[in-house]
Amino acid sequence: MLKQNTWIWTAGRASIAVVGSMMATATAATAHGANIMIKDVRAYEIEAVYDSGDPMAKAQVSVFGSENPQVPVDTGITDEQGRWVWIAKQPGNWTFQVRQAGHGGLAELEVFAQGEGVDLVSPDGATTDDSASSQALAAHQTRGSAASPMPRWIAIGSIVWGAIGTALFFSRRSSASPPLSET
Repeated sequence: MLKQNTWIWTAGRASIAVVGSMMATATAATAHGANIMIKDVRAYEIEAVYDSGDPMAKAQVSVFGSENPQVPVDTGITDEQGRWVWIAKQPGNWTFQVRQAGHGGLAELEVFAQGEGVDLVSPDGATTDDSASSQALAAHQTRGSAASPMPRWIAIGSIVWGAIGTALFFSRRSSASPPLSET
């Protein structure tokens, strides 16, 4: 009986060691949120990068107008540097969606008639105004899929709960089985 309990205790300590090492390495992993920058270069250059700074190469880009926000008016794919150039055919409010492998984000752009300037609108409603259409706009970034600690804690809790459940399962099984007789 002592050997079985020792085995359970050893398995429990090993589970705790595994969970501890996973918690230690989990902080080193980086989440992939997305940053989208829009620059005025006579056309609009969309630049999409992950939070780590790596470009979202070959990501899908969709442009939605304010008249019909469910149907894209233009689509494309970013280049190797995560860039895609778009020319506004008319003034209006435009929403850009960039996605790659489940990661991505949204950015909004308000285009005025020639010479009226450009307003960039972030998801929180803040706007920046630049009335000189020949000047480059300051990079405007929005975060999409921002990293949250909640999924990590759910995963850690699941692992701990599984280790406890496994230890309890084996401890119950050992107490229900008849003692081994020595022959």
